[in-house]
Amino acid sequence: MVVPAPGQVLLGYELYRPAAGCCQCEGLSAAGLLSVILLVLVFWPLAWLPCVMPECFEPLQRPVYGFPAPGYGPPPAQGVPMQQQQQQQSAPAGYPPV
Repeated sequence: MVVPAPGQVLLGYELYRPAAGCCQCEGLSAAGLLSVILLVLVFWPLAWLPCVMPECFEPLQRPVYGFPAPGYGPPPAQGVPMQQQQQQQSAPAGYPPV
């Protein structure tokens, strides 16, 4: 899992399949589980076969982060003069408020 850097936004999701391999049976699709069960009942030495086939796994999603395109920042406040917006943004934090 990748943590986004400061200023990055969620751009979308990409699909990927989990890594297939020996003892990697997490994320098997319904067809993959059914194949394992049938192979255990019919010919148990080949019951491991669906666990190494990438086609037997469910596709998963992972988030894709990136920096927003220029001009896609937060919208300006409505009904507030520009000078007040600049003062609010540049006001120092502390007590009492300035």
